[in-house]
Amino acid sequence: MGIIKCSSCGVDNLDSVSTCRKCFQPFTAAPVAAPVLSVPAADPSVYPEFLCLKCGYVGYQKNYMKGEFGMEIVLWVLGLLTLVFVIGILILIFALGYSLWRFVNRYMGCPACGESGMISVHSPVAMKFLADLASR
Repeated sequence: MGIIKCSSCGVDNLDSVSTCRKCFQPFTAAPVAAPVLSVPAADPSVYPEFLCLKCGYVGYQKNYMKGEFGMEIVLWVLGLLTLVFVIGILILIFALGYSLWRFVNRYMGCPACGESGMISVHSPVAMKFLADLASR
């Protein structure tokens, strides 16, 4: 469906009607085309790739979290089941501490080897590393 702008009052109307909804004048103007939204091309600096200096992987980083999710669930369930006892409150405090420790110790790392020291491929060190790797 297109839009027609009324030549008398300037109100936008659908092209399926024959008169303006505000001033009831018949339409004489051509339909106004909807604006075309363009998506910019992918800029490599916007979506940076990273280089792992340990294994040579080039790509995106992966989010890692230390500890085990299963252990976290066991602590929370055990603490909730034994909440009526003093030990249950202590287990819940420990579960909260363990969850906070896991959350604070998240890091972005290499999907191939798990190393956390990945650098941008646009950096001078990465460009030199990749040039040396290509010359071998």
